[in-house]
Amino acid sequence: MSNAVLKKNVSDFGNLLKKWRQIKGFSQLDLALAADSSARHISFIETGRSIPSKEMILKLSAAMELPLRDRNRLLNEAGYRAAYTEHPLEGEGLEQVKRALDIILENQEPFPALVMNRCFDILMINHTGAKLVNALGFQLGGQEGPPNILRMTLHPDGFRTCVKDWERSAQHMIHRLIVS
Repeated sequence: MSNAVLKKNVSDFGNLLKKWRQIKGFSQLDLALAADSSARHISFIETGRSIPSKEMILKLSAAMELPLRDRNRLLNEAGYRAAYTEHPLEGEGLEQVKRALDIILENQEPFPALVMNRCFDILMINHTGAKLVNALGFQLGGQEGPPNILRMTLHPDGFRTCVKDWERSAQHMIHRLIVS
């Protein structure tokens, strides 16, 4: 890897680490103490003066309790391979998880309930939830990709037409989008 590429990766990583540190409410000293490091080392990592090892990235991620997907992203930004694999809900070995989610959704009846991914795509929905979404004029299987709660909430013809405090709901959804 050339120095220019390495420098770009380190600065991208440093910026991402700083963003996560701030989102999680850690000062450099707080993060250093939680990861058994020093504030100076955290500062050097964030500014690109120091190249973190894979182990250090995993320690920092664990200290901030980041989701595995975001730990992988930090590793990738620093030029390392992902440490955690990701499987779709329909993937091999997740049959029991899917069955459990089916039971949870079924037990929520007569209330609407759904399972969504971090992109707000609806992965599973119970009967009442499907009826509600359809009653609001949304399709659960379309050509635009999977149904998406964020799109349904923020679309001019979406939930804003029937949600009493739409501005507050939209602010919450946007905040969740930024944090995730």
